[in-house]
Parts: sequence; C-alpha cells; structure tokens
Amino acid sequence: MSVNLVKLDNISQIFPLEQAIKALKIEKDVDNAEIREEICEMIKNAYDIAKPKAVYIESFITGTDSEHVYIDEKPFDAPLVLEKLTSQHSVFPYVATSGTEIDAYVESFHDDPLLYFYADQFNIRLISLIINELFNHIKTEYNITKIATVNPGSLEGWHISGQKQLFPLIGDVKNLIGVELTESFLMVPLKSTSGIIFTTDEDWVNCQRCPRENCINRRVERIK
Repeated sequence: MSVNLVKLDNISQIFPLEQAIKALKIEKDVDNAEIREEICEMIKNAYDIAKPKAVYIESFITGTDSEHVYIDEKPFDAPLVLEKLTSQHSVFPYVATSGTEIDAYVESFHDDPLLYFYADQFNIRLISLIINELFNHIKTEYNITKIATVNPGSLEGWHISGQKQLFPLIGDVKNLIGVELTESFLMVPLKSTSGIIFTTDEDWVNCQRCPRENCINRRVERIK
C-alpha cells in the first residue's frame, strides 16, 4: 500500500440517528403511526449496518503536453482533466461509497416500495455525508482552504470510461473499500462516487456545465 494512500472507514457516526430520521421527514410525510414506527425501526437497523468508506491518494502532476496531463506518470487525455489539472502540482484521486453492507440491506426491501424508498433515501444522504467528510479530511490534512473535483462520467469533458484510468491510480479499490467497476464502468455499490480533487481559487462545481436543468442535486445554475 502506498505511503500516501489514506483510507477512511471509521465515519459511520457522522450522521446521528436522530438527525437521519429527521432529515427523511418521516414524521411529516407518513400519517400512519404504525408505519412510521416500522420505517424508523428500519432506519435504526440501517444505521447499525452501514459501514461507509472512502479512500484517496496524494498524486502528482508529473508532466503535460498539448493533449495529455500525466498524473503519477500516467497519461490522461480527457479535455476536462487537462483544463482543470494542468496547472496543479498535486491532486487527490478518490473513491467513496456508502458500502456493500447498506447496499444489500436496501435491496432487501425491494418488494416493499415504501420501505425501499426510505432506505434508499437514507443511503443517498449517507454517500453525501461521506463525501463531505472526505473533503474536510483533505482540507485539514493538507491545510487547503478551497477544493473542487472532476468526476468521470459527470460531464462530456471526461467520459465515464475514465474510471479505468482513475482506479489504478489508487490501487486495489475493491479490496480497500469494496467498490468495483462493471464492464460499462459503473461502480458497484451504486451509491459510490469517484473523481480527482484539486485545489482551486475559483468556485467550480460540475453543475456549472451540466445540461440536466431539472436535476434534484443541482447546486448552482448552469453557466451558458
């Protein structure tokens, strides 16, 4: 294992149970008391089962040319990677996941639409919190004020097939945190995310160029 690789796997308590139940708005949206109790019990079990994980590595820009940026001497030719990382010195490739454990638990409710919905919503919030924890960890460890990320498959400038270049930068991601790639470069478990974090002086998020105007996860308006 590389000396500059960091695995975060003790972060399951970053989302207090009471906060999780409140965030899902169960009390507000479900009138039936027995059903509310059943959902809350399911979330309690999900909370105990969940083992979110993240892994990142400090990598270095080792060269550039008109068509490539080299990260740890490995060439990347995606336009978005060239645009955002060419001027960098070090970057942080990462993969984060809510975990195989919670993924299997959510799927166990597939035949119950209501429980499945709330279990999946819990899973969505969990991956968001993991990402925030990862970002905060890097900021603290490297004394960085502002960071941004580029992600394969999020924009046209870096196709999802870029996963096959990203994962080897980190190492055996499946063994480290249980995330693997399908033949179409999707991640399993589904509630996983990957990318390269970099330092920045500007406010950059993928939403600025994303054409999905009605995306529920949109953070800023698209720049046209």
